[in-house]
Amino acid sequence: MAVANGPPGENKYLAGFATTNLPALHQAGDRLGIENQECTMNGGISAKPIKLIAWATAIAGTLDILSAFFYALLEGHGPFVVLLGIASAVWPGARHAGAVGAIAGLLLHFSIMLIMASIYALAVPRIGWTRGRPLIAGVLYGLSLWAVMNLVVLPLRWPALFPHFTALGLAEQLFSHIILVGIPIAWLTRQSLDSR
Repeated sequence: MAVANGPPGENKYLAGFATTNLPALHQAGDRLGIENQECTMNGGISAKPIKLIAWATAIAGTLDILSAFFYALLEGHGPFVVLLGIASAVWPGARHAGAVGAIAGLLLHFSIMLIMASIYALAVPRIGWTRGRPLIAGVLYGLSLWAVMNLVVLPLRWPALFPHFTALGLAEQLFSHIILVGIPIAWLTRQSLDSR
């Protein structure tokens, strides 16, 4: 990456992006069969679908994990316990792995969110009505994610524990899946599609 020298206080690393040869990158993408459509988010940040998916993953993933931390704190547990619990889905010994287990849990959480964001960003917008109704589409997608996680994925991993519902637990799960995951992913996708 080229680094531009600028006035004091200017971020020399970000400035280097201005010298990137975008036409050459587009030509390389064309040769590889990669779509070069661009979109904008947040008032002009140029992004391709991959960047949209990264934004959706980061935003929905962060909101979701913060809600899980909050719910755990209400029950007297710390965030560390949440991360170890997530990691134990694929690594039974994670609960005894300390910081490594917590990092594995965080990586697994964002990997799952990457899949959730990718499915919506790449597949759902092809269904015409979703573009004009991101709120409804986000609610339905959040409900679908909740159903897959709580009625399929978790029962397959821990059949003795799931499905198990309490009124509070169900409310927390639906809030997180719909308001913090489904709707943000749908809204970001709508913003991206509208700006193409």
